[in-house]
Amino acid sequence: MEKPFYSLREAARLAGVPEENLRRSVLLGEIVATPVADDRQYLVAASELSRYRGKKSTSSTPEPRERFFCLAAFAIVAILSVGPLFICLWIGSFQEVDYFCGNCTRTLHTTRLRKTVLITHRIEAGPFSRLVQRVYPAPCRHEWISFREGGNRWRRLMTMEKEGVLSVIPESDGVGRVEFIRGVLRRTAP
Repeated sequence: MEKPFYSLREAARLAGVPEENLRRSVLLGEIVATPVADDRQYLVAASELSRYRGKKSTSSTPEPRERFFCLAAFAIVAILSVGPLFICLWIGSFQEVDYFCGNCTRTLHTTRLRKTVLITHRIEAGPFSRLVQRVYPAPCRHEWISFREGGNRWRRLMTMEKEGVLSVIPESDGVGRVEFIRGVLRRTAP
């Protein structure tokens, strides 16, 4: 003769599931059970247990048709999320523009979308940034000049540095060196 009630442990053994899973089902209200003096234990009715067994016996693995729809949905979401990025790259609407500061020689590297929307930017110290910072410790009021427009001035300054032209100005005259550098970078005439 079948017992009308089972302890949680017996019910889990009969249902073939871990005791914790059965306890979770009781707490979530999937199975009606009667609590006992021990807060962690319950008495599960035989009728509830047979209903639980029937519900849990269904296979949790998806059928091939369900699998196909899941993969198709994943592919559509991936294409819709990554597709616009590839289209923008394919069109070539991203543009990298580099600048230098005529005051402190720092460089600014930017990536823009269609020349208007700034995507990323990165400021790096230039070759003479420490010298300028030592002479003028206040924050720089950057005057950004693009390498397209002022690239010749930048290359001229780097050539002067390699040839030792800056060494003619004494190191004790830091202000003179900085003003010479700024003069070369800000010069508008070729």
